[in-house]
Amino acid sequence: MAVPPSSTNVFQMLKDVFNKANGYEILNTDVKTKTLEGAEFKTSDSSNMDTNRVTGTQENKYKLPQQVPPSFVNVDKLVKDIINMRNGNGIPNTDVKTKTSEGAEFKTFGSSNMDTNRVTGFLENKYEFPQQVNMAVHPSCTNFFPMMKDICNKAKGNGMMNTDVKTKTSEGAEFKTSGSSNMDTNRVTGTQENKYELPQQVTMAVPPSFADLGKSAKDIFNKGYGYGMMNLDVKTKSSEGAEFKTSGSMNMDTNRVTGTQENQYKWPQHGLTFTEKWTTENTFGAGVCVEDKIAKGLKLSFDTMFSPNTGKTSNLLKTAYKREYLNAGLDVDLDFAGPTLHGAAVGGYKGWLGGCQMTYDSAKSKMTQGNISLGYKTEYTQIHTNIEDGKGFFGSIYQKVNDKLETAMNMGWRHDSNTTSFGIAAKYQLDSSAFISAKVNNSGLLGLGYTQSLRPGIKLTLSALLDGKNINAGGHKLGLGLEMET
Repeated sequence: MAVPPSSTNVFQMLKDVFNKANGYEILNTDVKTKTLEGAEFKTSDSSNMDTNRVTGTQENKYKLPQQVPPSFVNVDKLVKDIINMRNGNGIPNTDVKTKTSEGAEFKTFGSSNMDTNRVTGFLENKYEFPQQVNMAVHPSCTNFFPMMKDICNKAKGNGMMNTDVKTKTSEGAEFKTSGSSNMDTNRVTGTQENKYELPQQVTMAVPPSFADLGKSAKDIFNKGYGYGMMNLDVKTKSSEGAEFKTSGSMNMDTNRVTGTQENQYKWPQHGLTFTEKWTTENTFGAGVCVEDKIAKGLKLSFDTMFSPNTGKTSNLLKTAYKREYLNAGLDVDLDFAGPTLHGAAVGGYKGWLGGCQMTYDSAKSKMTQGNISLGYKTEYTQIHTNIEDGKGFFGSIYQKVNDKLETAMNMGWRHDSNTTSFGIAAKYQLDSSAFISAKVNNSGLLGLGYTQSLRPGIKLTLSALLDGKNINAGGHKLGLGLEMET
């Protein structure tokens, strides 16, 4: 059975029904709400139309779980917040709350008092960082203000027209060009800034040896010709690195045939190279060389030659050292009568080359040879001069005109015979497999050459020497050369 209401409740219920049915000239408003959590809110307002008096009550009821007893401070705050939020008290309020996926919370509160028209508000941000957060290095105050200043200056030209151009090469060089025009004064200013980053290990070009000074000009005069001779050169190389070179030639004037066989074996792990050589003159030679092992740039070699027919032997100890700006060497001919010293050194700086060469015979205790050389070398031009024993002057000029044409000129004058020599030569690349050569000197001798690559590793050379002063008298020479390499 349901619990019967008490006498007090019965009279109250009857009173409520009677009052609700009859307003007795009083406007009443009752609002009841209930949340999902069980909280109940009841608002009652009444207005007496005779006296215009307004009265109201607010009744809130909370059912809290048994295991979560809120403190009195929290209950009072909770009630106060609800009353303030439900009753603006003449102040329209705006609350906006947002939360990001990373856990940051943003709260914006704004209120406007309709009596004073005063608007107030505040912004509250809350960030929750994980336990292990690697924060970026924040800028110092000194760096922060220039950053803000740069942004403001870049965003506003302040009456200026600016142009900035930045380029960077594949080698790491940076070029920056800046220009500005003041529109008030029409003054134009500009700057050019270049930045080059060199690698940590920068090495200058090693100068050539004394024997190779002027080599480019010598090659134009000598390579591609073989008149009066029939030459055959065969080069092969094994998979293990052994090299074999066979050379044979026949002099068409004397019909004499000569040839050499040279074998070379390399042991790169220890920087060693072994060489053996045999010639048709019945001489046999052998040599050993070590390079870059004792010291970087140092090369030591020992060569010996023996002739069984005559029993003559020769032994030569060679030393060479090269590095930036310097290329020097000293050879010692170990003769039983007394060693002979051959020394040479070449120095180079910014394309300029200077060298000297001397020979000292210890058996005779005197200097038998002394040469001085001076030159200048670039990628496309080489100039070389040489004074030999103070008896003659010789020089050469090499010029690479373009990728196909190379030219050279040599000159000489001997003091003892008072004779002068002069010659010019040129080499023209027809295509990737053929080139022609031509040279002429002050004696009227004209040399022509044609080299054709028949297939990879096989070259055929045809050459001729014409006596320009005796064209009809004959005496011209022809040459044939075949070179094979595998």
